[in-house]
Amino acid sequence: KLPQVHKVVFVVDRNDLDYQTTREFNFFQEGSVDGTDNTRVLVDQFAGQYRDPKTGELRHNDLIVTTIQKLNNAISKQRYLQKMEPLKDKRIVFIFDECHRSQFGETHRRIKDFFTNHQMFGFTGTPIFVDNAVSNKLGKRTTYELFGERLHRYVITNAIKDENVLKFSVEYVGRYTHKDGAEVDLDIQVEDIDTQELLD
Repeated sequence: KLPQVHKVVFVVDRNDLDYQTTREFNFFQEGSVDGTDNTRVLVDQFAGQYRDPKTGELRHNDLIVTTIQKLNNAISKQRYLQKMEPLKDKRIVFIFDECHRSQFGETHRRIKDFFTNHQMFGFTGTPIFVDNAVSNKLGKRTTYELFGERLHRYVITNAIKDENVLKFSVEYVGRYTHKDGAEVDLDIQVEDIDTQELLD
């Protein structure tokens, strides 16, 4: 536990990832993280008022897994603001999973504006660069503009070397041009290829 950090919030963009991520953290260390069934539970977790539904015990986990939709509701819906307002200046670390999908709209700005003492990290396998940035009413923004300098890079070759993914093979099959008088010598025979279509 970092004493200067009030909460670490791992933010996903879908409910199924909410459940899956919570389960994976708890496989590592049972009870290490609280998942959020709904926005009210999330607000109680932030405020330190969450009670275990089975035991009724007050839980004070410093790590929360939630969806961006629940987080947005917690800071923008009037019924939650009484509990959330005292947390505005607390040190909150946000880790956004799949940040290329969920961080380019109003919600990102709303989170940054609400929590004045935040630190944000984004995980993505598909960073948004100037070349592939899409414009919205907030303009064209890149992953760098939202999260700053990259801290670490782990690419597919690293994952293959670490045996975290299966090796794969890519074969390119394109159109062939048939020259009059030339014999076609295909080095592999594949069932059901329409050679007439291939050579025309």
